[in-house]
Amino acid sequence: MGGSKHEIASKLLAKANRLSSGGSFEKSIKLYLDAAKLTPKNPQIYSRMGAALANIERNDEAIASYKKALSIDPTYSDAAYELALLFQNLNRTKESVEYFSLATKFYPSHTNAYIGLAQALTSLGNVQTAIKAYEKVLIINPTNSEIRQEIASLSARAGDYEKAEVYYKSALVITPHDAHILGNLALVYKLQKDLKKAESTLKKAIKLNPNLPHLNYTLAVVYREDGKAGLAVDQLNIAYKKDPSLKEEYGQIFDQLANTNLRKTGERAD
Repeated sequence: MGGSKHEIASKLLAKANRLSSGGSFEKSIKLYLDAAKLTPKNPQIYSRMGAALANIERNDEAIASYKKALSIDPTYSDAAYELALLFQNLNRTKESVEYFSLATKFYPSHTNAYIGLAQALTSLGNVQTAIKAYEKVLIINPTNSEIRQEIASLSARAGDYEKAEVYYKSALVITPHDAHILGNLALVYKLQKDLKKAESTLKKAIKLNPNLPHLNYTLAVVYREDGKAGLAVDQLNIAYKKDPSLKEEYGQIFDQLANTNLRKTGERAD
């Protein structure tokens, strides 16, 4: 193979990338190593080799290769992001946070890095910091309905029901016919003790998509809290008819509601 060291290394890198893309990881690694000998200061070689090593679960070597890329160029965001993903897959969450953060520092519009960072922070229980990471995604892509739902869910988890309501509603502006979002918004209303809004929102969700049994189950819970045991039993029966496995999970609640309804019916009969 003729040419300068850089030209030869470039050709080896290109061939290694093709082999790796085709799943020939062992062969690609040999070529990456050959290229690295010729141009040892090229971070891309080590980053790509790290990906090939990770694909065949040579994880310690992959980590070392990614770190080698970053030692050559600490701003190389691709290596930082890929290393963060590897740590995430290995359940080394704190380390994944470090490298997702590094990726966003040097590539501020890296949407997936912010999402990975938010997910890692959430698993560590750092809910407020996770919300901030998701909000960075919305600066880049304000029409991302899924991220708005994630923020809403985390806000509800943190007890900030007003913020959760705002974000679920803004998600509905983007995807107005999503019954899942309406169901989650109804849960927020329930947590705010606004049972009338919870009920009306769930009815709207069920009308949009009548094939989601958890909506009927949630409506049953709302009815129960509102003292409407008979209506609660009706909704539970609908939910169980759609998905019989729910009765195994929530059968005790069904029995409690049924007994309550029978008692109230008896009281009215007297």
